[in-house]
Amino acid sequence: MTAFERARLYNPAAGGNGAPAPLLHVDTGCSFFASLGGQLETHRGGSAVYIVALYGGFRLRMRGRGWIDCRATVIPPGAWRALDFRGEPFAAIHIEPTIGRFSALSALLRDSLEIDGASIGVSTELAALREFYERSGSESWVGEALWDR
Repeated sequence: MTAFERARLYNPAAGGNGAPAPLLHVDTGCSFFASLGGQLETHRGGSAVYIVALYGGFRLRMRGRGWIDCRATVIPPGAWRALDFRGEPFAAIHIEPTIGRFSALSALLRDSLEIDGASIGVSTELAALREFYERSGSESWVGEALWDR
């Protein structure tokens, strides 16, 4: 049984397998995505990204390093990384440099440490991100809620 199944914090009717459907919101300079996740091979992104496990943890590997167990991370633009969500739910917020800097997303972490430019810690916004993912119909208000935060 996965951590997601144990948590049972979601609306069971939301998705065909008991999990909520993936949620994608794209706005000017900012995007939000929440879904069950697999493994992403080594890649680098063009914007800063805040990634959080919604119920447990995930693994992060920065270029040239071994895997690190995480609950939340903020990765700067251009940093090489690989991710393994092990089929568990996660959320990601990408912001463009015109909207905010890496430090704006780093404020969403507490008890963080820095490894190869990435901040790794605990999310300060976990309850809100879970609500975005769990509540059917949240696609209609997630953008406004993100800008309010």
